[in-house]
Amino acid sequence: ADREEYSFLSTGDTQFSDLLTFVQLQEEYDQITQMSGDPGVFTIAGDLTMTGCQWEMDLYKDVQAKAHVRVYNVFGGHDGNYARKDGGRGSVYHYQKNLAPAWYSWDYGPVHFATYVSETSFLTARQLALQNRWLAADLAAQPAGKPIVLSTHIPPSNEVMQAWLDKYNIIGLLFGHWHQIHSCGYGGVPYLETGPMRGRDWGAFTRQFRVITYADRKLSSEIRVCGQVQRLDIIAPQGAVSRGTVPVQIKAYDTTRRIAKVTCEIEAGGEPAEVPLRR
Repeated sequence: ADREEYSFLSTGDTQFSDLLTFVQLQEEYDQITQMSGDPGVFTIAGDLTMTGCQWEMDLYKDVQAKAHVRVYNVFGGHDGNYARKDGGRGSVYHYQKNLAPAWYSWDYGPVHFATYVSETSFLTARQLALQNRWLAADLAAQPAGKPIVLSTHIPPSNEVMQAWLDKYNIIGLLFGHWHQIHSCGYGGVPYLETGPMRGRDWGAFTRQFRVITYADRKLSSEIRVCGQVQRLDIIAPQGAVSRGTVPVQIKAYDTTRRIAKVTCEIEAGGEPAEVPLRR
């Protein structure tokens, strides 16, 4: 991609274990990847499935196929729990077989993105050594000052991040795991968590995603709520109204479109009039 400034989408913890959530995720990957503003890519910060068993991976691939932009997945521990059955240890095998390498990187516009496995108990000793060597080489290969965004399931320790910041221009970290909407950070680097996309964790409107904008060599973000299509709620007036000046207040929202303006039609004495509302 050659865009110098752009937006992209991010969420995490789709982690479904039932067909109803699978159907909802299909609908939402279809909807949110049609977000206005032409987002470049869609990043998912791990725990894509509940256990990573093959039927869940098959269904997740069907979910991913509904997206209208390229999806970049991240491994989370739930995606390797299938291998713990009967006393075994977790594994990245199904994830790599079905979705993506456990660690990889890509560029979009002037930004370099890198993802890696943060829950290292799911890696063999050899895999961990390979990942560590790859990540060190990948970061070292970037030109001086190149903006870098890391995407992983659980953030690194402050000591690890500081060692990277001493050498590289890390401008953001995308993560999941805790099933909440959360922004924090270290060393001036924003850490952005969004999720869970599976819903039902924190009550109404938990199925959310971020629209993240890269501009002026830094990231900013906006939370969007899933499943809303031209939603309009009249707050005031309610019921019958008396003569005179009447305040009109509404809530308007759409998942993928930002509201530019709202007008209402008021009729008095049989004469309708269009009245623009102010934000």
